[in-house]
Amino acid sequence: EDLKLVDKNMIQSFKNQEFQPYYQPKYDINTNKICGAEALVRWIHPEKGIIPPIFFLPYFERCGFITELDYYVFEKTCQNLRRWMDQGIKIVPISCNFSRLHAKDDFFPEKIQVIADMYNIPHHFLEIEITESAYKENSQDLIQAIQLFQRYGFKVLMDDFGSGYSSLN
Repeated sequence: EDLKLVDKNMIQSFKNQEFQPYYQPKYDINTNKICGAEALVRWIHPEKGIIPPIFFLPYFERCGFITELDYYVFEKTCQNLRRWMDQGIKIVPISCNFSRLHAKDDFFPEKIQVIADMYNIPHHFLEIEITESAYKENSQDLIQAIQLFQRYGFKVLMDDFGSGYSSLN
């Protein structure tokens, strides 16, 4: 039943901006101060309320819709950062998750740069989180993309580290 809801409503819900980033703070344990945040997407359905990501992200990944959602969350994050900066609020770096499917897009780093620049966000305030599985599947292209991100001034983080072929060992 949940999958039917997702499939039937995802495009209209996307157009209605029912998907929203929520920001989970990152704390520096030495100072106990917020040093960053991670943008986490939530689906605010008008009738069902908040639909947890576990119910829609795997399906979005399978059907490829996840790439649209990733760019949307990134742009919303840039909009929020711009608004906070304009209001004089001190901002911290925010990391945004990107699916392994972006590794197949030769223009992924450029698209991210264009969105950030559209809102005049200094790149060091935006962190690109890529799942570890993307490194395994498409390492050469991804290494080139990471180098471009770094050249553009973005920090790249590995998400789900240790869940695939990498580990602290």
